[in-house]
Amino acid sequence: MDIARSFFKKALGLMFKKDGEMIFVFNRDVNYSVWTPFMRFNI
Repeated sequence: MDIARSFFKKALGLMFKKDGEMIFVFNRDVNYSVWTPFMRFNI
């Protein structure tokens, strides 16, 4: 169940990646090492 939750959060993060506030919110929940490269390329 934890794996499914983490995957769901990542999917939501990708959906809201255009909104700066949502990105920072999901950064707190999702592993930072996963989001760091996305932050560099998208922002």
